Amino acid sequence: CVVVENAVNVEAWNYQGDWAARKKQVITVGQIRLQKDPMRFAQVAKEVLAQRKDVEFVWVGDGEEESKQALMSAGVNVLGWKTPDEVKTLLQSSRYYLSTALWEGMPVSPIEAMLSGCVAILSDCAGNIDIVASEKTGYVFNDVLGAVQQICLLLNDDKLASGLSDAGRNHSATQYAVERYVHEMNSLIKV
Repeated sequence: CVVVENAVNVEAWNYQGDWAARKKQVITVGQIRLQKDPMRFAQVAKEVLAQRKDVEFVWVGDGEEESKQALMSAGVNVLGWKTPDEVKTLLQSSRYYLSTALWEGMPVSPIEAMLSGCVAILSDCAGNIDIVASEKTGYVFNDVLGAVQQICLLLNDDKLASGLSDAGRNHSATQYAVERYVHEMNSLIKV
């Protein structure tokens, strides 16, 4: 049995702009459903927003109405579904990507977010832990308090945040490149 990790179009997502010009925005992309744990996202947003007024939380996607209402009540701006180009623009203007998922396969949205220059703040679950080396290319958290602490730490330290942004982008550009995927697949089938 061999694992060949997902690949994404690195060139389509890779962003080389000025990280400091980005909004103090925490974003996620995906369907509002149990697997993404929107209630935990709402709790994190509520806790951070109680401490900081200079940050915005955004959920790109739609889904379960009760969870959507909980997100909006916590201060999250729920944008609904967007085109891939709109998602790219939103990611490239945000500083942080928050995944509160309960489980993942090989999550593509956080990889695209890291390629777009977002600092990844990911829940400690299967899939998420496979794409980030905590405190080196992003952060992994265990609970709401951990996520809140990591977001506040990043909000208070632009140098740390921009360094993690660069590290996450560079790691993703190498690890999830289509060329790497094709090379691994060709090696397996001996082409």
